[in-house]
Amino acid sequence: ETENPMSFSTKEMSEEEFQKRLKSHLTMAPTGWYMNHKLWQSCLMGDFKAAQSYFAGSEIFLLNTPFAHGVTMQAFCTALASAHLLTGAADKDKKPLLKRLNKGLKQYRLWTKVNPASFSAQCFLLEAEWARLHHKTDLAMQNYTQAVNAAKENGNLHLLGITSERAAEFFAEKDYERLSLPFLREALHA
Repeated sequence: ETENPMSFSTKEMSEEEFQKRLKSHLTMAPTGWYMNHKLWQSCLMGDFKAAQSYFAGSEIFLLNTPFAHGVTMQAFCTALASAHLLTGAADKDKKPLLKRLNKGLKQYRLWTKVNPASFSAQCFLLEAEWARLHHKTDLAMQNYTQAVNAAKENGNLHLLGITSERAAEFFAEKDYERLSLPFLREALHA
């Protein structure tokens, strides 16, 4: 167990030492794995700015691993972080972020058609974020709710926490406190 939720350091292992070892050996698969897990960890913690710093490094993982889980995790976190960072981004920064969101959303739409139980919660959340950014409030509300419900149905606590938290933030931003509170409670209990 770590003292800092954004660190992999423990009493037995220093994350800084691990990073030095990765840099000195330049082995792509372990470096990509590490970057991909830091990307996921940043998304789970809601630190989307930190997640952005792991976008490129996690792509290394995709090029050097046969594991589908890494691909889906990277696509989801990159798209979600991009959606979050688009709010308030400078005009010059919006195009690459929107491109990442659209790429992830397109991929999740395909994966959801093939395996809805595994991918529908993420897809609904990305759809909700897209609708939020395009000022389609009713569509965003519907997709946030569906994302939370899909995460519940599939028993995925990590996704339930993320989808509930993003839904609560959206409803609070729209001054729908009464609608925001159940999602906030759900996020806290996930």
